[in-house]
Amino acid sequence: MQQADEAQKHEMLAVALDKVRFSWPGALHDTLDIPHFSMSQAERVFVSGPSGCGKSTLLGLIAGILTPTCGQVLVQGTALESLGSAGRDRFRGEHIGFIFQQFNLVPYLSVVENVLIPCRFSALRRKRAEKQGSDLGEVAAMLLQRLDLEKSLWRKPVRTLSIGQQQRVACARALIGQPELIIADEPTSALDTDRRVAFLHLLLEECTSQGTALLFVSHDELLAEAFPRTVRMQDINLVKGEES
Repeated sequence: MQQADEAQKHEMLAVALDKVRFSWPGALHDTLDIPHFSMSQAERVFVSGPSGCGKSTLLGLIAGILTPTCGQVLVQGTALESLGSAGRDRFRGEHIGFIFQQFNLVPYLSVVENVLIPCRFSALRRKRAEKQGSDLGEVAAMLLQRLDLEKSLWRKPVRTLSIGQQQRVACARALIGQPELIIADEPTSALDTDRRVAFLHLLLEECTSQGTALLFVSHDELLAEAFPRTVRMQDINLVKGEES
């Protein structure tokens, strides 16, 4: 009965880490030692910490890009370490939207084509998106409009856009198809203060409207004021020192 209760509790969480440790191959010491970390469905969490404290490694584990040396990483109740490499890639494509620090957009594709990339690789994301509009292009357009990207830019190659505009395209790409979790890795680092705050509010509004959990990582603790919950890496990671 207790095991069933634990399983049900984990299913109610967007993310749950239990006794997770991670070390890079050949490293003498662990990079991460996290006894426990969790976030609930649709929760918005700000994770802070200086460079080298393990933030990017934590995101890699939650996204299934990395696997723990020991312990369990659950996302939407699924133990990622139990999946093979292909299974983790498929799970990530279906359930996680990722906003990278460098955006990772395809430069020769148009804005709309970049936004629709997740729907090309995930049947589930495509199916969810198709329920939101008459066609996928309309759904992409709705997201871009809500993120305040001018319509005149939608058909242009993404490489012609400014950094701030590219950031909104990356945000729309992460949100399309209503993934249950958005992971944002220092997505505002290239922006000035005013643009940083404006983008953050747009992202929070979209996550709220879609009921999407948001894990936002940044060294800029001024942004934490916009989040209901803040987690410091130094408080959850027992390893002290620089990331390997």
